[in-house]
Amino acid sequence: MKHAVEEITPETSDSDTPKDPSNPTNPSVDKNTLSKTFTHTIYYKANTTDGATLKDATTQIVVIDTQLQIV
Repeated sequence: MKHAVEEITPETSDSDTPKDPSNPTNPSVDKNTLSKTFTHTIYYKANTTDGATLKDATTQIVVIDTQLQIV
């Protein structure tokens, strides 16, 4: 019995991505789903009726990359 573990990441080339046996032109894994980007903006406002801006807004960007192992 021969087996191997293939690790698929967002950086894996298309030629190295395993193909669907029933449709060899189609990858069996969509590597684009292995990475997500989230953006969060924080606004600094006074807790008053007019809500004056106390400071410029801060934007945080989080990128989550995952990997998939195919056995």
